[in-house]
Amino acid sequence: MTAEVAILNSVGIALAADSAVTLGGPGQAKVYSSAEKIFELSADVPIAIMTYSNATYLDVPWETVVKAYRRSRAGHIFSTVRDYVTDFLNFLASERALFTQSRRDATTRSLLIAHAVRIMKGLEKRIRDRLEAGESLDDSDIGDALGDYLGDYLGVVQGKPVISGFGEVSRKGLRERYKEPIAEIKREIFGSLAKHKGNSQKIGNVLAETLRRSHFGPHEAGLVFTGFGSDDYMPQLIEVYIEGMARDRVRHAEGRVVEIDETVGASVLPFAQHREVQTFMEGISGDMYTEVLRTHDSLSQDAIDTIADVVGVESPEAASKSLKAKSGNAAALAADLRRKVEERSGHLWKPIVEMVSSLPKDEMAAMANNLVNLTKFRQRVNPVDETVGGPIDVAIITKGDGFVWVSRKHYFPAELNPRALERLRASVHGGAR
Repeated sequence: MTAEVAILNSVGIALAADSAVTLGGPGQAKVYSSAEKIFELSADVPIAIMTYSNATYLDVPWETVVKAYRRSRAGHIFSTVRDYVTDFLNFLASERALFTQSRRDATTRSLLIAHAVRIMKGLEKRIRDRLEAGESLDDSDIGDALGDYLGDYLGVVQGKPVISGFGEVSRKGLRERYKEPIAEIKREIFGSLAKHKGNSQKIGNVLAETLRRSHFGPHEAGLVFTGFGSDDYMPQLIEVYIEGMARDRVRHAEGRVVEIDETVGASVLPFAQHREVQTFMEGISGDMYTEVLRTHDSLSQDAIDTIADVVGVESPEAASKSLKAKSGNAAALAADLRRKVEERSGHLWKPIVEMVSSLPKDEMAAMANNLVNLTKFRQRVNPVDETVGGPIDVAIITKGDGFVWVSRKHYFPAELNPRALERLRASVHGGAR
């Protein structure tokens, strides 16, 4: 994981990112503090890309991908940040030397396996709950349960938007294109359950549908494009979620979009681990807010049930009518609580954003650094894996000065490698780095 922040106002953008990267799976994870996450996207205009979550794309490090893109687009200038996003995604889809067919197929196979494992884990939980409730299940019942779960899972997947560029790609076409890994998954993961009452067809449909929908899994990465296109005078930011390919199309979805203009004077955006920044800005973290609402709803229902018991009414619905006359129903109470929390949060974050709209470049950089350091410090003093850590890289992007590093780590002592520094400077200006 990581902690990153982008701060925008009419002057420009401040970016800050920690250096931690987690390698390995559960129980074997190792955290290193030397990852690069902020890169210049172009040598010709002031625009950057910041990465989080997955450190690679199709098992190629983002550092390699971005530098290859920058080198290939030397001298090419686009009008807007969105134009750069579109061109970057087109580069990923068309670059065959970097993303060979074997890489593309292997990553798609891995995505399909991840979704199949997720389905099996969900089925196991459903079966366990039924057994604990006293049901007796035989193999046929479990096969039926898989069929039901696949139907539910497909409904969830179909609730997600079709990925841009996949509208003309049919589920049937994807099943045919990836029939070999799908057949392997049926055999190795689902076993005899795949042969039960049409489950084979359902498994193929679900797996194929996940590839054309923005239903992402463990390989998802986040990309933050921000800066100025050649025709932009105010900064823009576009967040993109991305995970693998299918049929030589990049699986991606757009996240948050910010454009500074006469209506939006500033914005403070955390990425990846954002709880501490959200707490600082709003006075309450998202998970705490959710827990408050959950507890409130539970207590409201408990009150309804208690009133029903006290007045001797067997029907909770009847008791609820009595409660409405005095204090409103549970939904109205919950809505009132949400309004009050959001109103209180607004009193905290609005003055901060108003101040950010007037911050000079150096103060924006300091604020971005401190917000990342807040997450880093919390993890340092808590008994958890320090997945945020290492030096904090900070960069400022403005229309006039371009991309400027405020603080940046090197994996080598700078004083011992003057030639390396010169090569880095030359490669940036030449579009290679």
